[in-house]
Amino acid sequence: MDPNLYDLYNTQANIIIPTHARKLSEMVPAILNNDAETTLLDVADTLIALEKWPGEIKVIGPVSEEQRMAAAFRNDSPELRKAFNQYLTQIKKTARIMR
Repeated sequence: MDPNLYDLYNTQANIIIPTHARKLSEMVPAILNNDAETTLLDVADTLIALEKWPGEIKVIGPVSEEQRMAAAFRNDSPELRKAFNQYLTQIKKTARIMR
């Protein structure tokens, strides 16, 4: 994530940009291996990390505000879009998704 998005350079934080690009899946292991002290992750990656490394990391906020997202499908994939819409309808009915 870009530190500029959160105005981190104005917080007196010691921001170290890795010398080589890291995948999101490598951010928490960098902390666990003492290659980094902290990291910025989006909510989805944070939830995965908490599940994968329970009790080994601490999440502090603030967690970002609600974000509106959309799914996109190729024009030549009508069956995929139909299957997604069926899934979305199902999870809305079972309250597994915020409306």
